[in-house]
Amino acid sequence: MYYGGSRNRNEKILTASFWIPVANSATSFLAALTVFTFVGHVAHELKLPIDKVTTQSISLAFVAYPGLLNLLSGKNFWAVIFFTMLVTLGIDSAFGYVDYIMEFFLD
Repeated sequence: MYYGGSRNRNEKILTASFWIPVANSATSFLAALTVFTFVGHVAHELKLPIDKVTTQSISLAFVAYPGLLNLLSGKNFWAVIFFTMLVTLGIDSAFGYVDYIMEFFLD
């Protein structure tokens, strides 16, 4: 496999296998905290129960984050930063697939 075969001999596998899931879980927790805090704020402002404010789907983040950015001062700046982040995350995800396929053919 590409990632295991291309690592350095002195690289600490145990350290990486501990910190990568911790960082991933912390990022997911922060994103969930942000989304659900904002949904609670909207429900409070509209005086509606939370189940009436939103639906259950992956699009929740794509509705909640732009709505949250609309409340911030300098909203155009934050919107550009947010959508630039989404584009760069998509490009970065594609690099993992391309690297794997290239290494497969090179091996």
